Amino acid sequence: MKVGIMSMQRIKNYGSFLQAYGLKMTIENLGHEVVFVDYKIEKPIVPFSTEKGVIYRIACKVYHIIRRIVFKKKTLAGLFDMKYFAMLGLSEIRNYRTKVDVLVIGSDEVFNCLQTNRNVGYSKELFGKDNNTYKVISYAASCGYTTLKGLKNYGINSEVGELLRVFSNISVRDNNSFKVVKELTGIPPVINVDPVIISNFDKLTTPQSGLNNYILIYAYENRINSEVEIKAIKRYAEKYNKKLVSVGTHQKWTDIKFEADPFELLAYVKGADYIITDTFYGSIYSIKYNRPFATIVRESNKQKLRDLLHRFSVEDREVRDMDKLEEILQRPINFERVNRIISVETEKSIRYLKENIRVTCEEGLKDYMEKQIDGGNRETDLVGGLLLNTHIQVLNESFDVKRRDKNMRKIRKAIIPAAGLGTRFLPATKAQPKEMLPIVDKPTIQYIVEEAIKAGIEDIIIVTGRNKRAIEDHFDRSMELEVYLEKNAKEELLDLVQDVAQMADIYYVRQKEALGLGHAIYSARKFIGNEPFAVLLGDDIIYSEVPALRQMINQYERYGASIVGVQEVPLSDTSKYGIVDGEKFADRLYRAKDMVEKPRPEDAPETHLAIMGRYILNPEIFDILSVLPAGKGGEIQLTDGIKELGRSQEILAYEFEGRRYDVGDKLGFVEATIEYALRRGDLSEDIITFLRNLVQKTDH
Repeated sequence: MKVGIMSMQRIKNYGSFLQAYGLKMTIENLGHEVVFVDYKIEKPIVPFSTEKGVIYRIACKVYHIIRRIVFKKKTLAGLFDMKYFAMLGLSEIRNYRTKVDVLVIGSDEVFNCLQTNRNVGYSKELFGKDNNTYKVISYAASCGYTTLKGLKNYGINSEVGELLRVFSNISVRDNNSFKVVKELTGIPPVINVDPVIISNFDKLTTPQSGLNNYILIYAYENRINSEVEIKAIKRYAEKYNKKLVSVGTHQKWTDIKFEADPFELLAYVKGADYIITDTFYGSIYSIKYNRPFATIVRESNKQKLRDLLHRFSVEDREVRDMDKLEEILQRPINFERVNRIISVETEKSIRYLKENIRVTCEEGLKDYMEKQIDGGNRETDLVGGLLLNTHIQVLNESFDVKRRDKNMRKIRKAIIPAAGLGTRFLPATKAQPKEMLPIVDKPTIQYIVEEAIKAGIEDIIIVTGRNKRAIEDHFDRSMELEVYLEKNAKEELLDLVQDVAQMADIYYVRQKEALGLGHAIYSARKFIGNEPFAVLLGDDIIYSEVPALRQMINQYERYGASIVGVQEVPLSDTSKYGIVDGEKFADRLYRAKDMVEKPRPEDAPETHLAIMGRYILNPEIFDILSVLPAGKGGEIQLTDGIKELGRSQEILAYEFEGRRYDVGDKLGFVEATIEYALRRGDLSEDIITFLRNLVQKTDH
């Protein structure tokens, strides 16, 4: 398949080239032909001072001429013209509207439409306009410092939102871009990492020789220029006897400065003892090649840099106070965790590209029909024209539904964690699982399974641990018992026993270590695959006319966001639960702003919404759980994972209707037993009589 990439491929700097080349290699490794497609430069929305702009451009030209003389070799810009544009297949002739099967827009700041760079401007082609392809997707696109507020201030938010609707799928690389796309389209995009992270440049990177014991300074030309910053860096270098080296970008105060091509730069990154940077790609190189580093965050790049550091769990590398530089550089980095994140993100990115670089027959037909109309070949026959337009409308509606379905697929699978030790019910749980303790005449876990089935769940996986075999036996067939019941004409009991074994497709996975609820959920990842799924906790039995899980699934089918089930509790009880800080936007629905674990009443959010053992989660939670550090008690906490997921996706809280029983608590267990018995026609009258007599005796 012929795949086009539209990116910042003609920008002459290290990051723009390496991300473009990295994405090209990645897509070619998937078996596709790759060409770069140029965008038409348009007028910037945000004006650059004319007088300042002219002076700046003249100064830049003079500066680069002087550098060429001083270094007595081609500058970086010259190297691009001679060699590196050729590696991208670029020539002086621009390739506009090249016909391709799929057009990938990204990576880099392709959505940064409020930038003042006259070489880009507000190019609508970067938002998919006037494409010559069957299908447009993005990969790791960034809005840079363009924010939703900025788009609204300049009055182009609606226009950008409309442009984005041409995309079949949108992938962004940071949380700010996620929020912009989600707000403008109503559909949450995928978050993927920059192509440099997932690309292997080793065959092109020759180890540098002759330079060691150095700190690499990687920043824009003379941007590290404040006396405070320079003194702090020099002080650290002198203390640890390190040379200060700047490569490619000129820092006049460093000990050594020289030009390098992109792959030589990576060699110097690998060989550095430390890296000090104030750029996105300087941080990317440090993370990728596991080098100790410190990042000075500027106002202009704080959105993307802080998001990047957080995404790889290296937030502590940000320099907020130059007096802390030594402390930051001497602090060890958990590169084992960093590399696990890189591995997970690489797999996720490859999966996204594989799934989206393909064209269905319907997409090809839709593109052809639309271009027939737009190209002036509209049917002159009124009936024919109406039929053609109707067909287009039907296809558009079909594609809109399909696109929504990528985020709102049917909930078919559920996980029931049942690996806990049940210590609150000792000694009863010493020899039997707590999930098998009966409420009237059914074990507690059967109530949970029945709710899942009534909610429409097709496949259930129960996560078990040691001494849980009784759960499997309960939902399995017992031929000896069935033969006995049939032989003794106990047909009603036989039906009950057989119904239990046939009620659902139930599978089991063993949680080998008791590492928390998050770890238990992660244990079932292979069973779930790339689907949204439900989680039902065994300690929470909910009685309701419409199953609580079904209520939540109804909301998921409408919004496509992960959902936690909640109920309001008295302020005095907030210290017993995880509490959602939510903003109500519909009946019983809240946008989760934060989740606070067992807050004291005086510290609790205004919304006293307690998390009550029911969840619907998008599969991206597995990527997070795989690298989530252990929390309280050395356990992987599901709540921490959901909070992290909330950085890249919207999380909703739904206040379900129904009576909830905490059967992991002795009082709650007794309450459930009595109330379920009272709902039984064969028991209720006798139970009422018993309770009435008991109360009378107690009163006397």
